[in-house]
Amino acid sequence: MLGRATRDRDAILVVFLDDRLVIDDIVISDPRAVERSLGSTLRSRGLQTLRLRQGIDRDDVIAFAREMIGPQAKHEAAPAGSGRISTGTVSQGQPGGESDGEGGGGPAAAGLMRLCGPLASLHAGLRNESGFNSGELENIAEAVLYSCTKQSEAVLELVEIENHDQYTMAHSVNVSVLAGALARSVGIAEASVEQAVMAALLHDVGKREIPSSILLKNGPLSDSERRVVLKHPAAGARLLLERNDIPLLASVVAYEHHRRLDKRGYPEPASASTPGVASQIVQIADIYDALRSHRPYRQGMTVDEVLEIMWRDAGRAYDEALFEVFVDQVVRRSKRAVGAFPGQRAA
Repeated sequence: MLGRATRDRDAILVVFLDDRLVIDDIVISDPRAVERSLGSTLRSRGLQTLRLRQGIDRDDVIAFAREMIGPQAKHEAAPAGSGRISTGTVSQGQPGGESDGEGGGGPAAAGLMRLCGPLASLHAGLRNESGFNSGELENIAEAVLYSCTKQSEAVLELVEIENHDQYTMAHSVNVSVLAGALARSVGIAEASVEQAVMAALLHDVGKREIPSSILLKNGPLSDSERRVVLKHPAAGARLLLERNDIPLLASVVAYEHHRRLDKRGYPEPASASTPGVASQIVQIADIYDALRSHRPYRQGMTVDEVLEIMWRDAGRAYDEALFEVFVDQVVRRSKRAVGAFPGQRAA
């Protein structure tokens, strides 16, 4: 079975937590499955991860079992196994990143990449009552939150997913990671953080109304094409409002994520009300990832360039204090975001 499961992939990563299993990007919370897993055996040795590589066979499993439960098994936090089965630990602050000498960040980022396919199916299924599984949306949100914990110092290393054929999906996953990290950094309750992540995953669902010839156009948009693009927030909100199994917050964020505090965004504000905090959180994450990403009509910008642009809009498009938290607690905490990027509002 393991041989078949790894036939089309390099490896399967299993993470054993106290109350759940994470197999690549799939989260299993069934208490019976957790209890019957190898988790307790691994944790007794200070280990948390199991990597199963392509080509695994019966001899590999037998050798691994003997090493783990045999009379000579060591009860210490030392990686076990060799070849096609190995164990490791989850580096503190970098869920999914093993400390078994294979480099950091890769497994978590790869797991997030695999969320693009299920998310694309969810977006498509929103038009068909029988084709949408709200439970799957919760599973994807939980996988995102697992990859982005309160102490994470590698949030930005988990994003910037390269997926040119599914830009909207990759962008939505990136935005959900950044929004989840920011929501947690400002002390929002965990249940609300999960709702914010789900809203971020669906914030661009209205782009399904935009022809790909416009979305992927290699050049400036015409006035008529721009008018089509400006309709996607309202289209997304309308689509989500038709569902009673999706948090209302998702509809609000879909509608408001391009509205600004200074009323210059779109859709045109119908009243003097300002975008909600969740909408501003998603907007900050949305702008950051959009400017960082390569698009058909331009190259992605550096972190320094992005933050310099975003500081100019702090206090006008979104709350300045909220953006300061994003810079200090999300961007600066990433090991890759080094350099003398702007740390305060540009003049």
